Amino acid sequence: MQTCAKSWGLVASRCLGLDAPLVRLCSHRRGWRGAAAAAAAAEVCALRHGRLVTARGIATSAACPSRRIEQLLPRHDDFSERHIGPGDKEKREMLDVLGFGSIDELIKSTVPDSIRLRRSLKMDDTVCENEILDLLHKIASKNKIWRSYIGMGYYNCSVPPAIQRNLLENSGCYIGVTTELKRPNEMDFSTKDVSGVLFQYPDTEGSVEDFTGLVDRAHQNGALACCATDLLALCVIRPPGEFGVDISLGSSQRFGVPLSYGGPHAAFFAVKENLVRMMPGRMVGVTRDAAGKEVYRLALQTREQHIRRDKATSNICTAQALLANMAVMFAIYHGSQGLKHIARRVHNAAVILAEGLKRAGHKLEHDLFFDTLKVQCGVPAKEILLRAAQRQVNIRVYSHDVVGIIIPCVFGIPLKFVELTVHMLLDRSTLFKVQLFQGTLMCVLDNVEQMSHSDRSATHVQRFVNLCSLPYKQELTAEKIGDDMKGILGTPFKRTSKFLSHTVFNSYHSETNIVRYMKKLENKDISLVHSMIPLPITWKEFANMHPFVPLNQAEGYQQLFKELERDLCEITGYDKISFQPNSGAQGEYAGLAAIKAYLNAKGEAHRTVCLIPKSAHGTNPASAQMAGMKIQSVEVDKDGSIDIVHLKAMVDKHKENLAAIMITYPSTNGVFEENISSICDLIHAHGGQVYLDGANMNAQMMGAKGLKHATEIAILNANYMAKRLESQYKILFRGSRGYVAHEFILDVRPFKKSANIEAVDIAKRLQDYGFHAPTMSWPVAGTLMIEPTESEDKAELDRFCDALLNIRQEIADVEEGRVDSRINILKPFVKPETKFWPTIARIDDIYGDQHLMCTCPPMEVYESPFEQKRASS
Repeated sequence: MQTCAKSWGLVASRCLGLDAPLVRLCSHRRGWRGAAAAAAAAEVCALRHGRLVTARGIATSAACPSRRIEQLLPRHDDFSERHIGPGDKEKREMLDVLGFGSIDELIKSTVPDSIRLRRSLKMDDTVCENEILDLLHKIASKNKIWRSYIGMGYYNCSVPPAIQRNLLENSGCYIGVTTELKRPNEMDFSTKDVSGVLFQYPDTEGSVEDFTGLVDRAHQNGALACCATDLLALCVIRPPGEFGVDISLGSSQRFGVPLSYGGPHAAFFAVKENLVRMMPGRMVGVTRDAAGKEVYRLALQTREQHIRRDKATSNICTAQALLANMAVMFAIYHGSQGLKHIARRVHNAAVILAEGLKRAGHKLEHDLFFDTLKVQCGVPAKEILLRAAQRQVNIRVYSHDVVGIIIPCVFGIPLKFVELTVHMLLDRSTLFKVQLFQGTLMCVLDNVEQMSHSDRSATHVQRFVNLCSLPYKQELTAEKIGDDMKGILGTPFKRTSKFLSHTVFNSYHSETNIVRYMKKLENKDISLVHSMIPLPITWKEFANMHPFVPLNQAEGYQQLFKELERDLCEITGYDKISFQPNSGAQGEYAGLAAIKAYLNAKGEAHRTVCLIPKSAHGTNPASAQMAGMKIQSVEVDKDGSIDIVHLKAMVDKHKENLAAIMITYPSTNGVFEENISSICDLIHAHGGQVYLDGANMNAQMMGAKGLKHATEIAILNANYMAKRLESQYKILFRGSRGYVAHEFILDVRPFKKSANIEAVDIAKRLQDYGFHAPTMSWPVAGTLMIEPTESEDKAELDRFCDALLNIRQEIADVEEGRVDSRINILKPFVKPETKFWPTIARIDDIYGDQHLMCTCPPMEVYESPFEQKRASS
């Protein structure tokens, strides 16, 4: 390495005409660090002269320093190399099977020339994983995490460490309606066009109201009552179902899910039994298996977009399963009693704070509340905000003299209630200059002002409480104050019914039990537990950021948004990006809403027809229906691409009312549309807009180096698998040149007639071989859609293909009479040898203790084949 370092230094100095000191610097280094130092020194000198010298002595211009460094010191930790499964040898083998000499030849035969990008994307150079994590740390440090009492549907909460470690960080595991805003007593249900009423309980100002009369009036006039509510509040206040509400909904974020600057968070949606079949999204139901055992499954799927399309109850296709499971585990971990305890602590703290504020001369807007106070201040709100900023506290501002405060449920250590409420008052009372209970609390506040934040521990709080008089301490807890100060717990709003009575919510309250329970559930899933990608979603700088803090406290997030917007605009060729949609289906709705707004602005509100090819995602017609558009289907050719003749006929038929066409690209049939440019021109010429569903948009853009390579391998993997399976299964659609895109469809419908085998049988049989079943009966009923992605290597692709070929042989055994179809071997779904078993037998502990010295195999076992060959030569 010393010689190598010296040589690199000499190369650099000779080509750049530099002085000898560089050579002397390089030659005096030792080991691999010398080579690195030499390269770094050469790079510095080269940059000064505007040139670069590679190890071969080639001088280039100093246009991109990072690329020069990679030429001198090639990196071996490139993320794309670890993300992309097949190595060079495997790529070569798969290309040989397909009959291509290079990946570029395959791409030319697969991706239409009309959409291939002919220039390089202007994006930052790639960085390794450690570098990006360092960069993220620097960006995260720009976020300022202050104590937040803003509320508005987002609350700081305590995430149990066991759930964070074993679930969150574990990779294994609209219609056209008119809305009216009115007060409840002003709502008129007498007109026949009123379909329902939506109210908040408790509302955004914290008020808890009696909506029984409103619900009754809605029902008397044939309207539905819908309530947006707070799960934690419902632990102590009367639930909506008990006063006749038809639908309850809200966010589950408060149940142990970090703020994360506004999401994502899982919603909850509950309805009366007569509305169950109209519910949106996925639903888990109970059934039984062949042995009579009670099991769970996704129920009532015929309501969903992938089957019902424009007649679906919603366009939902994304489930926030991880976040929903976090909220569920939070409920399991605490149980009903634990949740009620948390809710009571929060409410009692709000009651005490409210009383203190009233005694200080401030006025509360609402007498009944759960955790949120709307306060008319005795001083301008900006003064309070200034004092709050000095203490790194965020509160909500309604107007120049009205502010709002919520009580969060974050408790770092198990405080007694007296300690807890004083701890909360330390922040809030100081801000409002409250002199509580004849000044007895001022000793606490005066001392607190002299303390650092780290000193405000439970011990200090207790010591300050002890400074107060005994009557004050008795008066401090909500249970010991007058009935007029007990809040909702002393009113008919108090909840008396039980909840979470199922055994599962009353069995796992210790960390050991909850961890074992989560592991038991995890083991039931087929997941990517061996290819985890570290993400900073649990970093406090990202996780604990309230979405309504001032922008100067979220500079890290703003930097991420700007950089991502820049890259996405460059990749897509558009001018602006919206980050509002939280899923592809929401993106569809947002796009269609933008198209409708554009047409309305042009005075063309009559344009409401949306053309959707049958090869489009199932969410497309569902989203168009929700956006108030009229869906017209477009047929596809036998190769799976859009039928141009039928498209032209539909465009001509609806040209006066044409609003848009929605195209999934590449299509769900696994092919690229050769005529995509002419299709866009046709729609534009007739006054419509084009919505492109870019679920695999990098495929048509051939992005920067890493993205481009990932796309190429995804196409290679799909075509390799299709080639291996085509002799035994029919590949339903191919492009005009005989190749597929990133996915393909196996037509297994003939097996229903020949062997009484359906797609579901093959899908379940694949599970017996240890594979997650592919997409079943979509986009074509009775088929299997396979999308291997670029991450799987050739060995895994072969294992999957071998399983499908073995299943095909089992089907042949039925077809040819070797196996009775009435006892179909695919039906039992049992293949024990592929299940999880210990790799070793029971350990003999006594023998191990008696033989402490290890008995090792001979050294030959540790020698590599190369060493053995060299020794024998």
